[in-house]
Amino acid sequence: MSAGTGITHSEFNGSGEDMLKFLQIWIIPERLGAEPRYGQATVGPIAPNTIRTVVGPKGTGTPLWINQQAWLSMGHATSKEKLIYNRRQDRNGVFIFAINGSITVGGNAESHYLAERDGLGIVDTSRLEITADADATFIVIDVPVG
Repeated sequence: MSAGTGITHSEFNGSGEDMLKFLQIWIIPERLGAEPRYGQATVGPIAPNTIRTVVGPKGTGTPLWINQQAWLSMGHATSKEKLIYNRRQDRNGVFIFAINGSITVGGNAESHYLAERDGLGIVDTSRLEITADADATFIVIDVPVG
């Protein structure tokens, strides 16, 4: 969804019994005042030990597009597998969120452990190593910072 010229939006759990887990991600557009737009796509399962980009700027061939130089990717890694993510643009930072399982993320000289539903923002590195400590699904958000 692209709010464009402005929107009032609210999400809530319609069930009084079942727990709801979802992500609501807001990214500031490249230019303000864009035409509001809605879209949806079925992405399907992510193959084991891969990172697949599902959202990107218009014209980049992703299933969904947004009005920003940002990319959203889904990853799935089996235990002990290492995946590499290369940041798309020098001015971007990367936010990684562990949807389930656990991962260790290394970039510069440090490594960071993420358990289920933990997140980590990283700047000043162009290549990230993501190692699954246990089978894991995660999202990578590659977005302009500053």
